[in-house]
Amino acid sequence: MTGEEFQDMLKRAKAGFKDRYEEGREDYRQAYYASRELRGKDPEDARIKTTLALNPTIVAARDVFSDAVPNAPSWLKSEPIYRGMRNEMGMGLSNDLPTRIGQLGGTVANDLTQDHSRTIWWLLNAPQAAGNVANELALSMANPSLFAHERTDIGVPTMDNGKPKVYDKQEFTDENRAKYDAAVSAGLISKEGVKRKGVGQKDGRFTKRKYAPGDVAALAIPTGVAINAGIGLLNPLGGSGGYAAAIPSSEDPAKTENAVLEVAAKYILGKTGNLLPYEEFSKHRPDVDKGDYNRYKAFKYEKDTDLNIFDDGQVTLPTGVAKFTMEGIHGPELQFLGRSLPATTTLVPFLGALAGGVAGVRTKRPIKGGVIGGMSGLIAGGAAGMIGEELRRRAVSNANQLEGGNAEQYLG
Repeated sequence: MTGEEFQDMLKRAKAGFKDRYEEGREDYRQAYYASRELRGKDPEDARIKTTLALNPTIVAARDVFSDAVPNAPSWLKSEPIYRGMRNEMGMGLSNDLPTRIGQLGGTVANDLTQDHSRTIWWLLNAPQAAGNVANELALSMANPSLFAHERTDIGVPTMDNGKPKVYDKQEFTDENRAKYDAAVSAGLISKEGVKRKGVGQKDGRFTKRKYAPGDVAALAIPTGVAINAGIGLLNPLGGSGGYAAAIPSSEDPAKTENAVLEVAAKYILGKTGNLLPYEEFSKHRPDVDKGDYNRYKAFKYEKDTDLNIFDDGQVTLPTGVAKFTMEGIHGPELQFLGRSLPATTTLVPFLGALAGGVAGVRTKRPIKGGVIGGMSGLIAGGAAGMIGEELRRRAVSNANQLEGGNAEQYLG
C-alpha cells in the first residue's frame, strides 16, 4: 500500500467518524418514529424497546450483526424498515470498510459524549423503575396491539398553507377536498390539516392508535403497588416492620416527623429508612434474634464481590449493586441498590400481579382486563406471600427457642 492510498483510507475513516459523531438523539428518534408509523404502530413502544432502538451503539451493533449473521434471531438484528429509514436519512453504515470503521468509532465517541448507553441504566436504576420496565415489556409481548394503530378508510389530503390544495384539474381538487372534509369530520386533523394526537398515516390512509398511552400506563399500577409496598414506600406515617422513617422523629425514629416530607421523600426520591437498633427492631420483629440481625446487617452493607452462592447462600455482584441471600431476616431476599426485595412479601406479589396483567391484556378488553387481572394477581400473590412469610417466621421463632437462639442448625 502506497502512502497516498493510506492517506486516502485515513481520510475516509475520518469522514465516517465525523459523520457518526455529529448525529444526535433526535435523528434516531425521527427515523424510529417514521419507521413505526410505516408499520402502523404508535411512535412509542415499551420504554426499554424504545430506549434500545434510540441507542446508536446498539443500533450499529445490530446492523453489523445483521450483515455478519443473516440467519440470527430477529431480536439480535436490525428491524428492516427502521434500518431502511435510517439509510434514507443518510444514517446507514457504509459499504466502504475504512468509512465503516470510522463510523463505528464515531458511534462509540458519540455515545460517550451524549450519554446514550447510560440512559439504559438511568431507566433501570431503582426497583420501581426496573419492575415497571419488566411489566411493560411483558405486557407488550403478551399483546402487541397495546402500542398499535388501527387503519381508517380516510385518505390523507394534501395541504397548501393550511388549506386543501387546489389542483389544475377540478376532479383532483374535489377528491382532495373530500379527504380533507372526512378527516376533519372524523376528528383526525384540525382545520389547518394538523394531525390530532394519536393519529398517524400509512399507505395514504390515516391510522389511529388503539389504546391511549395513559390507559396503557395504568396497567403498571398493580406491579407498582407490589414493589412500592414491598420496599416500604406506602406508609406515610413512618417506617414499617423494624425500619426507621425516611424523615424520622427525634422521639420515635419509627415514626415520621413530617408526613408531607415523608411522602415526598418516598415517592419522589424512593428513600426508605434504615434498620432500627436491635432493641427497637426486636419490638417489631421478635422472631429475629440478635445474631441473625447482626449477620443480616453485615450482609446488607457488605460490598465485596461474592459470586459463590453454595458456600454461604449469598451472592453479591461487583460494587454491591445487587445481592441475594437465602436466609436474611426476611427469608430469601434480593437487594437492588440497597433496597430490600423479599421473596415472600415483594417478589411473589409482583409476579402474581405480572401474571394477572399478562392474562388480562390477552382478553377482548385488554386495558380493563389487564388492570383487573393485575390487581387480582396482586391480591392472590400478596395473600400467598403473607402466609408464606408468617409460616417462615413461626418456623424461625420455634427453631430459636429449641436451639437456644441458633436457628441455623435446626433449619439447615
